[in-house]
Amino acid sequence: MDFFGFIVLILIVAGGVVIAKRKGLLGGGQTKQIEAKPRPKDPFADLGGLGSDAQFWALKAGDLVKTDEKDFFVRRTVVCNDSGYKWQEHLLDDGAGTRIWLTVEDDEGLDLGVWTKLPIADISSGQAGDASVVSHAKAFKLKENGTAQYESGLETDSPQRGSVDYFQYEAADGSMLAYQRYDGATWEASIGERRRSSDLEIYPASQ
Repeated sequence: MDFFGFIVLILIVAGGVVIAKRKGLLGGGQTKQIEAKPRPKDPFADLGGLGSDAQFWALKAGDLVKTDEKDFFVRRTVVCNDSGYKWQEHLLDDGAGTRIWLTVEDDEGLDLGVWTKLPIADISSGQAGDASVVSHAKAFKLKENGTAQYESGLETDSPQRGSVDYFQYEAADGSMLAYQRYDGATWEASIGERRRSSDLEIYPASQ
């Protein structure tokens, strides 16, 4: 091997050593560990994910429920139990005088209903317990009825537990009408419509 060839060989070997050190292949070098950044925590992770049915069952006082029309806060939650069939009724308040109820049921899947108070005078025909009633020229047929035990975990002027009698009616277009009587008091009526979970947004109150 001539002198020029020897010099080229030395340069090739030296270059290989530098590359090997940079890659951490020799004892004199170590690869740099890059720490992975923590992923943002999903606030609904424990509830099955954003938009999941579980977030409706986890509603509590102080949570914000956003509809297409207004923003409401949960003021009170009532849990009802009719011989093992349970549902929740949430009183929603927009802080400006509008109050509605949101019902959460499991009727072969999540069943949401938004209810507003209906004056008894607006029912032109029929009464609680009849096979059908008429309000605003719309006929509602009896769908279900019973007596449930209710319980409210929020300290208010209202009773914390007791019984509620109910009759629920439904019209041909799917709208609903219900009578309820708490602890044997006078009958109250409300008109309701079903909502999809995508119609509502929930923002849990800060813990």
